[in-house]
Amino acid sequence: EKTFLQALIQVSAAFHHLQRNNAIGSASLLRAALRRLDRFPAAFGGIGVESLRENIRAWLEALNGERTSPPLPFPAIGAAPHLGHS
Repeated sequence: EKTFLQALIQVSAAFHHLQRNNAIGSASLLRAALRRLDRFPAAFGGIGVESLRENIRAWLEALNGERTSPPLPFPAIGAAPHLGHS
């Protein structure tokens, strides 16, 4: 859980850096968070990890100038979809 929480803190800190016009620091923290999150399944602790990873990757593309779409919303750390068992 420690690694997971560290990743969430890094994501939060990355967007704090972005709001302060530090795109380089933001990208660095997002890459570090993604390395930590890649160790986890699609859902962990009730959080949709795969959705968060996808959002981080999109932000990294935008920060690297690889994405020309409209500005992305800041990621929301949301609940994992409920997987019912049949």
